[in-house]
Amino acid sequence: MHSESWQRLARNFVEEATVPPWLFDALNRQFHFTLDPCSTHANAVCAHHFTKTEDGLTQDWGQLVVFMNPPGGDAISAWMRKAVASAAAGATVVCFVPNDPHSDWWIKYVPGGEVRSLCCSLEPNGFKFGDSRALVIFRPNPETNRTPQIRPMLSARL
Repeated sequence: MHSESWQRLARNFVEEATVPPWLFDALNRQFHFTLDPCSTHANAVCAHHFTKTEDGLTQDWGQLVVFMNPPGGDAISAWMRKAVASAAAGATVVCFVPNDPHSDWWIKYVPGGEVRSLCCSLEPNGFKFGDSRALVIFRPNPETNRTPQIRPMLSARL
């Protein structure tokens, strides 16, 4: 299969990845999240959250600390653009996204953030196709967001 077709298939396969509770809890201890901008009422990880109806892309994230688990596929680019803009306006945004450094959205937006590659499977039963994920962190300090900081990490070592 042509590598571009394979990448597109992988992106569509992980349209809506769920963050494992143990991973969110570990990240929440570090960041103290106050907003989940792309969730449903059932899967929201923060009391303050936006659903598809409320459209988190059009909301002001202010200076909140945001946990963003965006829908995959073509929509991810708009969410990453919003994350970068919100950090420039004062928010801290932690993005739980596919680890896809060859995609257009990654090339355009991720170099401004800190990357933590989740190099282990997120499922207890082993590797699943399409579950390679990364955390991309955009902080409100523009100096921090100018130089890419790539830091691999094991999922068990948060």
